[in-house]
Amino acid sequence: MTAEFEATPTPETEPDDEENPGIRAGYTYLGQFIDHDLTFDPVSSLQRENDPKALEDFRTPQFDLDNIYGRGPSDQAYLYRADGLHMLLGDSLTGADNDPNARGVPRNRPFGTEPARALLGDPRNDENVIVSQLQAAILRFHNRVVDFTGAKDFEQAQNVVRFHYQWVVLNDFLKTIVGEETWKAVLPNLAKGTTIKQDPPHLKVVKAGKWGGQMPVE
Repeated sequence: MTAEFEATPTPETEPDDEENPGIRAGYTYLGQFIDHDLTFDPVSSLQRENDPKALEDFRTPQFDLDNIYGRGPSDQAYLYRADGLHMLLGDSLTGADNDPNARGVPRNRPFGTEPARALLGDPRNDENVIVSQLQAAILRFHNRVVDFTGAKDFEQAQNVVRFHYQWVVLNDFLKTIVGEETWKAVLPNLAKGTTIKQDPPHLKVVKAGKWGGQMPVE
């Protein structure tokens, strides 16, 4: 009976029991962006199946925006303008009346009929339009921080952007996803530090990512 009930699709005119009207669709894509900041495994799916214990995360476990900054201007200069302070931006976008200065992500100049490739710290952030626009917005924010603060040092501007991003993750994204009651119960304990010494199991990390990818979209 339960299996039959679960297999029955919900009519489009009725709300789905699995949907959460308290979580807006944008959080799905923000979660995808955050996941790309924390995890990246370039190994092929065949290699993963042959030796799942050899999985390696090529991202740092911190919310440090390495999917934006890559390995920095000294190592991946193609992500940056010549001054090594500003991020490279893409072409101007049209149709945004509330943001006439909107820009896309930077792309290379393709040869012949080859498609233009996005120049990003993480190529996955160009897999869909919304995450790509989120990437572009953070690139622009970094440049505004450089101009507003008059930063002469890349790391100075980078830290300001990271702090704003971390605030959003902690005080907006997490509170929305886990619920305010749980968030308030856990938050005061963060300042006490943690005794956790090991990375979380790969299975749990993958499941968390899959859960985020299955969040219902409006």
